[in-house]
Amino acid sequence: MEHVRYFLDDYREADGVRLRHAPAGAVMDRHRRLILTTIVAVGAVVRFYRLDLTWFFLDHVRDVSTATAIAAGTSFPLLGPRVGWAEAYLGPLYFYLLAIPFSIARDPVVGAAFVALSHLLALLALYRFATEFFGNRVALYACGLFAVFPLTILSSRLVWHAGLLPPLVVFFMHALFRLIVKGRSTSVVLFVLLAVLTQLHLTAIALAGVALASVLVFRPRLRIWRVGAGVGSGRTAVAVSWWRPSRRSVDP
Repeated sequence: MEHVRYFLDDYREADGVRLRHAPAGAVMDRHRRLILTTIVAVGAVVRFYRLDLTWFFLDHVRDVSTATAIAAGTSFPLLGPRVGWAEAYLGPLYFYLLAIPFSIARDPVVGAAFVALSHLLALLALYRFATEFFGNRVALYACGLFAVFPLTILSSRLVWHAGLLPPLVVFFMHALFRLIVKGRSTSVVLFVLLAVLTQLHLTAIALAGVALASVLVFRPRLRIWRVGAGVGSGRTAVAVSWWRPSRRSVDP
């Protein structure tokens, strides 16, 4: 038996036309695309179906109101959501990202749709990341689990800052693997993504520990100027995120 078969050696009659079978590799690619399309479709259905029934509490009202004001050009906040009960605030990036869909429509549901759409982007990014480093089969399994995992579905149907984390986390891990495994110069990308992630949720700081441990253990080649540029952008964003304003500057 041949090690690699480029073409199937039989022919099929269809509507009077002799059609040659596609290469085996092309058949497998179509099969994978069909599975991935099905996974994405299932992920879309469970996230967008009856999205108008999503939870909508006081903090969601705050987010939608702020984003709508930004889209209307009547407000340009310098602070993001408050960090728990502390006198600290996240950076304002979340509000400006959320203003994108509200520049198209004022219905609060578009905010939830924007978050749900970001999860579909995360799904496709996860497939590309896992395919590159773990193979197609693992990628499809990972995407299938992500598409139907209940907590992920719940998070994607809410208007909140943590709902925008998944695609950025996948981008971060993809860049980290490229740095460690392939030696790509992605340090600037890592720092920029980390800076953006910490503006959305402070738990993303844990990714800094993951990246630091990976660099110390595997010792990839780093370019000093790239690291310096990344550190500079990261420190700026984190400083903005942890800005502690006076009580006069922000409503309680």
